[in-house]
Amino acid sequence: MNAVLVMRNWFLGMQEDTSYLESDLEQCIIDNLQKFLMELGKGYAFVARQQHIHTEKEDYYIDLVFYNYILKCFVLIDLKTKKITHQDVGQMDMYIRMYDELKKSEDDNPTLGIVLCSDTDEDIALKQIQAIYREEKKLTDQSAEERLQHRRLIIRPMVDAYFAWVKENIHKVPAKGKTYQGFSYSINQEKYLRVFLEDGKVPIDNNAAAESSAILYSIAETAKANNLKPYNYFEYLLSEIPNHMDDKDLNFLENLLPWSEKLPDCCRK
Repeated sequence: MNAVLVMRNWFLGMQEDTSYLESDLEQCIIDNLQKFLMELGKGYAFVARQQHIHTEKEDYYIDLVFYNYILKCFVLIDLKTKKITHQDVGQMDMYIRMYDELKKSEDDNPTLGIVLCSDTDEDIALKQIQAIYREEKKLTDQSAEERLQHRRLIIRPMVDAYFAWVKENIHKVPAKGKTYQGFSYSINQEKYLRVFLEDGKVPIDNNAAAESSAILYSIAETAKANNLKPYNYFEYLLSEIPNHMDDKDLNFLENLLPWSEKLPDCCRK
């Protein structure tokens, strides 16, 4: 049940320069530890730098180790000054398994891993979403109760991290670009996109609520564009449509459209 998050590493005043060494980035974080902890969020405490993990076959060194007393788990950080690769994610997954086996106590929740890299905002958003789906894919054969427990323990922190990152970075991308549109959709539909975290029977791709919300929003905006009062217009639709439930001829719908001249005055501004 390993969770690997991907985050961008350009903060603390460092310029986007690929000539930096990973050791430079690590030293910058140590020099600005308080600020870095604030960047990570609430509940983080510094544990170690270049922590040595010894196995029978090889020695490994984890760049940075933290403990989150809210999540009750260790958080491992691997620093990359270039774009992340599948090998980097695989390496972090290995670190997590070793840490759970050698360092985690019985009272600790499963270890989390964060790879700090130089990917673009859209790359990071995509990889965070992919990480969430990888975790969800592991739950295919589990019961609804087991699935819900895993989602709350492992996937919810990943979803929280994704939404926190999107909200922090949405104003850093071009407002007319597709990345901004994607970020904006996530924020506007957050309530519905989180539904699967509260019910183990709900699939992660249950978009019905989000789609319904988008349709209602579109109707409301069209009503406004036609100088209608959205609330009064919806009220009229809900009272009028039931009168035609048995109609085979749907031409009556023409009279209910936002631009229809046959709408009652109570719907108009």
